[in-house]
Amino acid sequence: MKFIKHIFLLGLFLFASGCLTTTGSPGLTIGMSANRYSIHELQGNERGSVLLLPIKQSYEGDLVFKTFTKHFADGLIRNGFTIAEDEKSANYVGFINYGLVTPDVKSIKVDRSVNNKQMIFETGNYAITSTVGKAHIDWLGYRTGKTVFDRVTEFYLYDMSKDKPNQILYSKITSTGQCNNIVALAEDMGKIMFTDYPPKNDKVEEWVDFKISTKC
Repeated sequence: MKFIKHIFLLGLFLFASGCLTTTGSPGLTIGMSANRYSIHELQGNERGSVLLLPIKQSYEGDLVFKTFTKHFADGLIRNGFTIAEDEKSANYVGFINYGLVTPDVKSIKVDRSVNNKQMIFETGNYAITSTVGKAHIDWLGYRTGKTVFDRVTEFYLYDMSKDKPNQILYSKITSTGQCNNIVALAEDMGKIMFTDYPPKNDKVEEWVDFKISTKC
């Protein structure tokens, strides 16, 4: 029993130290660490119907976007919202952005109108998948021989109740791991995005979850 306890404590130490890469190489991996940063004007009692949109209109109908939409919808519903089927029924509009941060990532301008109300903002133009990662460095500063990728998911939420849309939430999740297929992380990202909601305002929240398992 003491041996098992020591192994468990060692695993916790390695995870916290950065030696244990969690959401990782092809196959099944256990555990995920991430950071969530949010700024918002939420009170926590917001209710109504949310229309979920991709940042690129070309993503509408895309299977990756459909997967993210499903998990974001689940999170919104758990927090008292409903999901709008069309523009006319939307009290809020939420834009989902996701992908891998590559060295050549650039910003793009999003210009969308819903019910003749225009929303304009800039966000990252991330890759859906990539083989361009970076070397994994352990807590001692040594290369482990593994390649890791920076993954990101963003959520922009607008209140549509007035003549001009009002942005009430920006939330960003960042995570680093060996999985370079963002859709494989959609469920995990959605879970982190809407846990302990509303998020802390203008704070970075750290997440470590050994229960999350990912097939990548």
